[in-house]
Amino acid sequence: MGDGAAVALRHYLGDVVVAQIRSGRRATSPPSAGGTPPLRRPICGVRRSRGWRGRRRQAGGGGEEEAGGGVGVGGEGNDYSSGVWQFEAFGYVPYGTSGVCIMQVFGSSPPQATTLMLRVYNGTLSYYRAPIVVPNIYGRWFKLNVVHDVEGRRVEVYIDGVLKYEAASRGRGEAEGTSHYFKCGVYAQNDASYYMESRWKKIRVLKKCQ
Repeated sequence: MGDGAAVALRHYLGDVVVAQIRSGRRATSPPSAGGTPPLRRPICGVRRSRGWRGRRRQAGGGGEEEAGGGVGVGGEGNDYSSGVWQFEAFGYVPYGTSGVCIMQVFGSSPPQATTLMLRVYNGTLSYYRAPIVVPNIYGRWFKLNVVHDVEGRRVEVYIDGVLKYEAASRGRGEAEGTSHYFKCGVYAQNDASYYMESRWKKIRVLKKCQ
């Protein structure tokens, strides 16, 4: 963090994952509580439908934390280095949370560590620092889908079923042995607010069937 260790907390309210972090930077008060993308319709469990198969991420199991609190949806067969994979969840960012990554595709070509980051700065949801994906994300539940095509070297971001951003992937894929997985929560970035929080529910990871 650069100016002291963060105090991280992850807890669960029913099926909702709540990730919080206090950076210790500014003595401000905590904020008040405040369509599936047009590819293939994702499904849960071991069934197959319209070319996707999926796994549901249980809220209470085996998460991962770094400089913040969050859930690393890796392991359990969810790490990947080839194919087309999709992250799906409903997210919520309370007012005041800023300077934070809320979702990422981990794994990339050095020196980068990630293929994609979605960050929140003063209420805007951005791809890394720019460009802006959604101008106002505070205080509402939104559906997020991120599709990563490893061989095609593409990532796509859908908000509430609408394609909002697409970009070239920075991961090298199976030929270079790069492993990827999805993460969501709060991971402090530059100019982080004193208190940061995001909430997640109905988290799923899906792979497009061949």
